[in-house]
This record gives sequence, structure tokens and C-alpha cells, in this order.
Amino acid sequence: MVSAMAIKQIAVVFCFIVITLTLFTSGMFKPLGHDENMYCAAGALTAQGKLIYRDFSYVTHPPYHALVVAIIYKLLHTTHYLLVGRLVSIICDCLIALFIFLIFLRVLRNAAGVYLGLAAAVLHVFNPYVLYAGGFAWHHSLILLCVIAAFWLYTAGDSQTVPRYWRIAAVAALLTGAVFMRLTCALIWLVFLVFILLERRPLRQKLRYISVFLLASCIVSLCPLYIIAQAPAAFYIDVFTVPFLNIAYPQSIGRSYDKLDLVSRVIIQPTYLLTVLLGAGLWLAAFIRRKNADTTAHRPLILAAVLAAAFFLIALIIPSSWEQYFAMPIPFLILSMAYPLAGFCTAVYSNRIKLTAAAIIFLSLVLNPDPLKLLPAVTLPSQYVPVQIHAIANDIASKVGKENRVLTLAPLFAIEGGCEIYPQLAAGPFAYRIADSMTVRERTAAKAVGPTEIAELAQKNPPSAILLGTEPPQLENPLRAIAPPTWKTQTYLDSQLTLFSN
Repeated sequence: MVSAMAIKQIAVVFCFIVITLTLFTSGMFKPLGHDENMYCAAGALTAQGKLIYRDFSYVTHPPYHALVVAIIYKLLHTTHYLLVGRLVSIICDCLIALFIFLIFLRVLRNAAGVYLGLAAAVLHVFNPYVLYAGGFAWHHSLILLCVIAAFWLYTAGDSQTVPRYWRIAAVAALLTGAVFMRLTCALIWLVFLVFILLERRPLRQKLRYISVFLLASCIVSLCPLYIIAQAPAAFYIDVFTVPFLNIAYPQSIGRSYDKLDLVSRVIIQPTYLLTVLLGAGLWLAAFIRRKNADTTAHRPLILAAVLAAAFFLIALIIPSSWEQYFAMPIPFLILSMAYPLAGFCTAVYSNRIKLTAAAIIFLSLVLNPDPLKLLPAVTLPSQYVPVQIHAIANDIASKVGKENRVLTLAPLFAIEGGCEIYPQLAAGPFAYRIADSMTVRERTAAKAVGPTEIAELAQKNPPSAILLGTEPPQLENPLRAIAPPTWKTQTYLDSQLTLFSN
């Protein structure tokens, strides 16, 4: 007869195998996002010794994500930039699910923590917005991992073996790293600082914690601040001017969302709605039972709820809102459920706990079954999108010649094969499409070039090939006009991409 402990262990292993395979296949079969060109190119150029902002354009964000992936590229000696970038995100996504499980296990303990922790992890992973936002070679998953790891450390009890000063320092380091990947995470950093300030502790001890928090933040800030100091004007233009000018572009091509419509569409998605309703119901139950509840659970519950609200606010206050931004509140909304659940989960209700966990897992899979349909494709690595992109890049390099320059708004196809790109187009289309709206001084400082200047750039540094097909024709037509009529053409991805080469 199988023991209860063995059943729990089998359930944990099986669920996390499914979660890992789901996240892996989702990441491997996502179509290439044009944002990934910028993130991978920045990592690759940094690994080559070039400096963000000073040597090439890197728009909207501070440099830490590019530095992290550059280190990994360098250590692995690889040009599989997209594959590695996506694997980094997939590993982060798996760790986020693991943290959710471990936090539930720590709060609920025993069988309740195991079964409801697994249900919470599945509810998170099978949210369609979570699956959509994760697995790309961009900074979303790494940022979220930093914040949830900071939550794990901060909410650990004072009896933990790691001294609290070190945990506060680690929390500050993780949050500062997140800020220097996406500036809007400064609000999340501020939330943790306020919670430390409001702790019921002697003033002297509280001041020590604040000092440790601020000192660790300053230390982690040194590297990105050094990079920014090498080209402060370019940093300001890339991170503030370019995003502001880009606001109008999605609207001009009909790809922007009305924020109210976007929020309503996100909220009514069945899995998202289920998560919100469960969270709201448990918050209400916690409020009603607050006098009888364990007071030590109040602060982590409030922190998780505030973090969920803060990420939701961030998704709304930025100039252009996108669906993936609404994946950020989900893990903290789910984590907030653990604390009121602790008051209900007693041995008397063990069977109900198992049924509740099973029901949540069942609903999560039924409401979003598509990820499971991809699982058999895990045995087909030749069909993985990063593998296909790398094969195309190598074919391009074989025709153009390694280290020769390719003019394209999709630099990933050039650098994966070992070809050179134009630093002015390292950010893909994002700086290029609005560069004509910038002053000459701004374009020079930011290493940016627009459609009206692309021919002049190509004349100064002639390309050996031109790759088109990743952006709308109005953006690529100036590049197409540069290709001499005698150049040969080669198509890829069912004629979606066209390579012009001499």
C-alpha cells in the first residue's frame, strides 16, 4: 500500500514535470517577437565588449537584463542567442512556479500546503496571459523572479537560519536589479521600503534595516549607473524620448489598445476571472475573520495584495498598455490567497482540501487546454522556433559571409550566423521608425537612424546583404530601395523573409 507521503511526493513530481514541459514547449514554439531582436542583439553586442547606449541603441529599458544574458552568452561561448535567451526565461518561469508552491507549503504546511500549493502553481502557469508573457527572450520572467524571490525572503520568519540583515540586503539587491531592468519597478522597490519602514520594531533596529536596504541598493546600482554615465544623453533619449515618440506609432497602424477595453478583456478571460474571484473571496474572508486570525499573517497578506495592485497599476500608468503587462499581478494575487487559506486548512477538512485543489487544477486545465496539446511536440527539436531561426541565420551567413554586414530591422537573423549588423539598428524597428521625428543631435547621440537617412548610412558602410520581411512594408521599403537590381534573392519561412545579397 502506497503511503500518504509517497502519494504527495508523486503528486509534486508529476505536477512539476507537467509544468516544466508546458513552459518549455510554450517557449520553444512561440513565433519570433520583434522585441526579442533588441534584447538578444543587446546581449550579443555586450558579450562582444560593446557598451549599451554608448555604442548601440537599446531603447526603453535600463541595461541589467542585457548584462545578465551577455554573461551567459559569454560563459556558454554560443551564438544560439534566441535559444539561450528563451531558456533563461523558461527557467525563471519554472522557478516562479516553484516559489509559489514553496510559499504555500511554508504558510499552510503538511498536506494542505502540498495540494493547495500545487493547485496554486498550476493556476498560475495555465493562465493564458502568464503563458503569453513568459518564455520570450526578454526581461519579463527575470523581473518577476527577482520580485517573487524578494517576497520569499522578506516574508521568511525571524527564526530562519539566514540572518535578517542579509535577507534585507538580498531583497534590496533583487529589487534594485529589477528596477534596472524596467524602471517602473521602482514602485515595487518603494513598496518594500515602505513595509520595512512600517515594521513594529525599535527605531534603532529599523534604521539599521533601512541602512542595509539602501546600501545594498546603492551597491547593485553601481554597474548600470557606470554604463549610463558613459553616455548619459544617449540613455535619456533611448529610455525616455524614444518611448514617448513611439506612443503614436502603434496607434497609427491600429495596434494599440484602449486601456479600458484591454482591462475589461483581460478581466473577463475565464482563468483570469477565476483567479480574481478566488482572491477577492479569500480577502473578504480574511477581513471578516481578522480578529481570530493569526496576526503574523496580516503583513505578508497585505504585501502580496499591494504588490498585485502595484503591478496592475504599472500596467495602466505606462503610456502604452499591452496584454503581457497584466500577467505580472497574477502570482502575487495567488500568493495572497495562502494566508487566509491557512485559517481554514485543518486536519478536519483534509478531504475537502484535496477536492478543492483537484477542482482548481481541473478548472485551470479545462479553461486553457491548448498548452497541453503542444506537449507531444517536445520530441521535435528541429521544429523549435529558436532552432529554425538559428538554421536560417547560418544559411544567411553561408551566402553573405561571416563578419560581413547585413542591413535589417531583425538583427537576430544576422548575429546568430556570425554576421555584423548596424549598431543604429540594434534595437530593431523601435528607434528606426521614429528617428525622423528626432533632432539631428538626438539621433547622433542615440546612435539612431530613420527611413530618410538609411540610404546615407548604407552608402557610408555598404551592406553585403539586406534582409526584409519582419516589419510592415512602409518601414522596410527604404531598405529595399538600397538593394541593387542585380542582387540575388533567397526566401525563408514560406516566403515571409527575403534576403538580397550580392
